[in-house]
Amino acid sequence: MKKSIFSLVMALVCSSSIVTAQLRNKIVADDGFVFFSVVGPGGFGAESVSGRVIIPPKYGMAAYIPSPAGGWFYVYTHSGKPKAVFSKTGQSIIPLSRGYDDVAVMDEGWISVKKNDKYGACDMSGREFLPPIYNSLLYDEETGFQAKDDDGRYRDINAWIPGREPKREDVVTTQDNNGVMPVFDGGDNSLYNNSSSSSTTNNQKQRKTCTRCRGEKRVVYEKSVNAGYGLDMKMTTCPECGKSYDKTGLVHRHETCTSCRGLGYYE
Repeated sequence: MKKSIFSLVMALVCSSSIVTAQLRNKIVADDGFVFFSVVGPGGFGAESVSGRVIIPPKYGMAAYIPSPAGGWFYVYTHSGKPKAVFSKTGQSIIPLSRGYDDVAVMDEGWISVKKNDKYGACDMSGREFLPPIYNSLLYDEETGFQAKDDDGRYRDINAWIPGREPKREDVVTTQDNNGVMPVFDGGDNSLYNNSSSSSTTNNQKQRKTCTRCRGEKRVVYEKSVNAGYGLDMKMTTCPECGKSYDKTGLVHRHETCTSCRGLGYYE
């Protein structure tokens, strides 16, 4: 994704003399969005086909990038770093006032933000839901966000894009003197706690097999990497599951399940 942003920016930079001469340069993006790249005394901006200002022409660059999550303008300061995100209608999603060193709209539908060499996350409305305190972030629809530890390994942090959390499957039904009620097992979820009925609830609470590792206690972590992939293949076999894979193109390892903390069940 970074590579596509860089390519578009370089293309716009290379054509800056043409844009300067014409003041307005019509752009048809890959997703069909049509707009005018404009340049004024203060810098680059963008206008709609009807002439409405989308991005005021005062920035170092205003680059439109199509994305499965929607099309967005990256606004670069004159120092050349992307620090803000605007919608295709001109709405400020990530304003410059946030002071982020870098921003990137991710295909999964979230925005990666960077400040002081640490990463955080915003939703597509611009609301920051993970502060920039992580070495690096990855996202998986099933396991949520993973953050890189100081040792370079990615671990689950039990966080999802807001509104896309997995459905709770770790729920059993129990009954106390007050009637039927749900009990949430596992992780950091709260158990029903009432002084008049907590002992009854704890006695009746049932174990639930971990829905992530399915009772195996460990899970497989895999991530594709670019270095050497397809050029200098080095095949190896995982001693735990017996899978054969190219270790120059794939990171493959088995880790203790963080959902059940290696128990195989919730208690």
